[in-house]
Amino acid sequence: MKPGGFTLIEVLIAITIVGIMASVAVGQYGSAVQRARWDTTQNILFSIYAGEQSYFSLNGQFRGNLLVQANDVEMAAWREIFVDNPNLPDHPVYFAIAGAPLNGNAFTATALYNGVLPNKTMTIDQDRTFDSATWPRP
Repeated sequence: MKPGGFTLIEVLIAITIVGIMASVAVGQYGSAVQRARWDTTQNILFSIYAGEQSYFSLNGQFRGNLLVQANDVEMAAWREIFVDNPNLPDHPVYFAIAGAPLNGNAFTATALYNGVLPNKTMTIDQDRTFDSATWPRP
């Protein structure tokens, strides 16, 4: 028999090493996706806060009361606070803004991640109080 080629043991060791490396990579990928989703959600909430502050400086009250829907009416309403509607169809994170109905001097923007149970939320309000107690950063 000619010398050269790989023995069965060498091939099995190589396959085992590749399998271990792949399992580590898949786990890290999932964690990276969750961190990116958390960071993106936080950035959108801060954009909503900035948009509400701009709206307040122009109108003397916060816009508030923007819903989760992605129809044309809600798209136009989101643009009133200088933000495109962040709610995408079939996306696990939904954004809504609740405002004070009496004089428009308060709002709370909420991001709801319903991809897993229990649901996770992040909020920011007119005082820039950010809360992610139910959705800690991964």
